Amino acid sequence: MYASFLFEVEGQQPVPLDFLPLRYPEVIHTIVPELDMTGVMKEVTLADDPSDPGVQFQLLYLDLNEAVQKRKMGRMVDLGDQCLDLARQQDWPHLQVAVYFSLGSSWMAKKEYPSVLESYDHAYLIAQNMTGDWQDTGIHLQIQALFARA
Repeated sequence: MYASFLFEVEGQQPVPLDFLPLRYPEVIHTIVPELDMTGVMKEVTLADDPSDPGVQFQLLYLDLNEAVQKRKMGRMVDLGDQCLDLARQQDWPHLQVAVYFSLGSSWMAKKEYPSVLESYDHAYLIAQNMTGDWQDTGIHLQIQALFARA
C-alpha cells in the first residue's frame, strides 16, 4: 500500500510529492501499520465495568461487525440475536435498529435479498414504534430503513 501525497497552494495546480521518498529515503519513510481496530475498541470498552449492559452490548456489537466483515454468516446471525436480546431487555430500540441495519447490509453483500428486506422491515417496525423521548429518533430511523430497503 502506498499513499500519494499532493501539496496544494491556493490558485495553483497541485504538486505531486510522490518523488520525495525516492529522492530522500534517509528522511522519508513509508510505514504500513497493521492496526487491529476491533481489538483496540474492545480494549477501550473493557476498561469499563464488564457487568454493565452497555459494555456487554458494545462487545457483542463489535464481534457482530467483525463477523460481518469476515462474512461468517452463522456467527453473524448468532451474535445478532444476542445483541437484539440484550437491546430488548434494556429497552434500547435504537440499538435494535442498528443491529438490523448491520444484518441487512451484510445480507445485501451476500445477495440474500429476502433476508435484506426482512432485516430492514424489522428495523422500520421497531423505529415506527418508538415513542416518547425516542419519537424523533424513531422518525429518522424509519426514513433510513426505507432508504436502505429501496
